[in-house]
Amino acid sequence: MRGLNYFAGIGTVMLFAGFYCLKAALQKQKKINKEGELFKVSQSKKTKLLLLISGCILLITGVAIILNELYKIH
Repeated sequence: MRGLNYFAGIGTVMLFAGFYCLKAALQKQKKINKEGELFKVSQSKKTKLLLLISGCILLITGVAIILNELYKIH
């Protein structure tokens, strides 16, 4: 029973990492200079694509691990 908690914890960490990657990919980047002016700094398309793909993979893997561990309990 103790081993199940470790895998569920890893699945939870993967879920949060997936949400963080998706949030980073979808937000608008802003940069403030010393005068207090806002400048929009955009990410490259390659970086956004990499964040989206890794975020989706982490979310799917995290959910699969958690569901697998819940299935093992019953």
